[in-house]
Amino acid sequence: MSSIYNTFGSKHTGLQRKSGSCPRSGSPDLDAGPDTGEVEPHKVGAGMTAFWIQFAISFAAIGLMIALAAWAKIARPQPGLTPQQALKLIVLDFPTAEPRPIWIADDGHGAIARNGDQALLLFAVGDSYVTRSVAWSSLSGAQTKAGQVRLNLHEFEAPMAQFAVSGAWPPSVLQGAA
Repeated sequence: MSSIYNTFGSKHTGLQRKSGSCPRSGSPDLDAGPDTGEVEPHKVGAGMTAFWIQFAISFAAIGLMIALAAWAKIARPQPGLTPQQALKLIVLDFPTAEPRPIWIADDGHGAIARNGDQALLLFAVGDSYVTRSVAWSSLSGAQTKAGQVRLNLHEFEAPMAQFAVSGAWPPSVLQGAA
C-alpha cells in the first residue's frame, strides 16, 4: 500500500477509522456498534463524483441563462411601412393631426407627413417606431449623405431621425405640400 504525505508532513496511509468512536474526543458514537479498532479503506471519489455532477449541472444552467439573455437582445426585423400603417402610427401620437401627404422612406423604416407648419416624423429606433414633431422649415435644410437624410433632433431618447432616400431631397411629394 502506498503512503502519501499531506501538507503538514504527516503520513497519510489512505485508511480511515471505522465509525464507532470520535477520533478527537474518544467519546463513543452511540449510533454505531462497538468499536473493534478495525480500519476501512478511504473511499476516494465518492464525494467528488457528487461535486462534479453538481458542478456540471450548475455550469449548464448558467450557460443556458446566458444564451437566453443573448437571444432576447436580438432585434426582430421589421417589415416596411405602408402609408396606412404610417398614418395609423402617427395618429396614435398626434390624435388631432390631419397629416397629408405621407412620404415613406425608401427602405420602409420611416415616414414624414405634413400637418400645417409642422413635420410629423415617424422613424425606427431599435425594434419599434418613434414619432416626433419638428418645424417644416427644418426639413429643407437637411443634408443627404450616402443615401441617408439625417435630422438632428437634440433629444436624449431619439437624438437623430434617419431616412433612406434615393433621389433629391426633399422628395417631390413633400415639396408641393402646403
